[in-house]
Amino acid sequence: MRSWLRSLSDRQELALVLIIGFGPFATFSLSSLLSPSGAAQFSSWKLFEIAVQEILLLSIICGILKTRGWRVEDVIDRFRPKHLLGGIGLALFFYLVWGFVFTIGALVFPADTPASAVKVGALPIPLIVVYSIVNSVFEEVFVVAFIFASVKKWGSPNTALLISVGVRVSCHLYQGLAGCISITLMGLIFALAYRRWRAAWPLVIGHALLDVIGFVIKSNG
Repeated sequence: MRSWLRSLSDRQELALVLIIGFGPFATFSLSSLLSPSGAAQFSSWKLFEIAVQEILLLSIICGILKTRGWRVEDVIDRFRPKHLLGGIGLALFFYLVWGFVFTIGALVFPADTPASAVKVGALPIPLIVVYSIVNSVFEEVFVVAFIFASVKKWGSPNTALLISVGVRVSCHLYQGLAGCISITLMGLIFALAYRRWRAAWPLVIGHALLDVIGFVIKSNG
């Protein structure tokens, strides 16, 4: 197995990581989108299940990349206090862009403004926080930082950006049109921020804040 992993090309390595890490989520997302039952349901058990699954997949992928010669610092930088401000700024900027886009959409298509396709039950705050941290680390490290580091070996930053946004959206199709628009905006903003800063921590922090705020609002809505 080790010799086979080491024999993979850089593109094959990227494909393998994305299939293992995000294939299950993309499959679930597509099946939920096509399901006649309607909106995706998020319960406490579902959040716990996703968090455990992401931790397991994180361990598997890290083992693969270690075998391939990757180091932690090749993907994620050392945390600095300024990253906290960067993460807060990213979350705020996303909300500004999101608000602008959906306001314009509501004005232009007042009768066709898409509604969210996600239903959230009552969720305990500690579970929301733990899930948000795990999910943010898993997605931003692999959907953005790893993709940019991998594609750098054989492609351009624009290629990395497109792959990053495409993978992120494919895992959130279950959210419906409104959710996909939001995820596309988030994917573009976060990928462009990483392209400029080459720092993953602001993305992790910004994503965690968005998750916590979103689940708290929906859970109490």
